[in-house]
Amino acid sequence: MFLLLISPLLTHAQIPGLGGTTFSGRILSIIYCTNGGVALIVGPPKGGFFLYQGFASRLYREYQLRIGPWVLGNYTPGIGLCLVGIFPAPTQGLIRNIGTSF
Repeated sequence: MFLLLISPLLTHAQIPGLGGTTFSGRILSIIYCTNGGVALIVGPPKGGFFLYQGFASRLYREYQLRIGPWVLGNYTPGIGLCLVGIFPAPTQGLIRNIGTSF
């Protein structure tokens, strides 16, 4: 009976963390930001434009931030601005965790 009461609570607690903040796909392009960090353009199936900051983002196995590898990760929406020269390029968010293929 104890497992039946705990199991639904754990399942429910995990769902909000997954909704809307994950990304996955192949790295199509990278942009080096003049204000530090690297902006990644990730293709389908769940791509977008995201900011990687070495002090705030955790890079996992294979460590390949270049065009070509597949990535899977999560991000914090609404945080992250990449300056390209003096021009701002707002991103979808700041990458929290990212893992890559080789």
